[in-house]
Amino acid sequence: MKDNIFLDTNIWLYLYSKDDADKRKVVELLIEKNNNIFISTQVLNELANVLIRKKNLTPAAVQSVFVTTQVPPRVP
Repeated sequence: MKDNIFLDTNIWLYLYSKDDADKRKVVELLIEKNNNIFISTQVLNELANVLIRKKNLTPAAVQSVFVTTQVPPRVP
């Protein structure tokens, strides 16, 4: 049995960083190869806030990000 993986906000933000391509790739591979990833509602809210305020995404774009990421919010 695999361990559950909880990714905090800063890890998710690597997916949207232009400066940290290596870290982004590591997170992409982690998500791609694991189906036991957990994310809390708090992390979703923090991620949405940063994407809107600092990365200048629209709320609709953030919603699209959440839909396409395919990681359901689950608290371990």
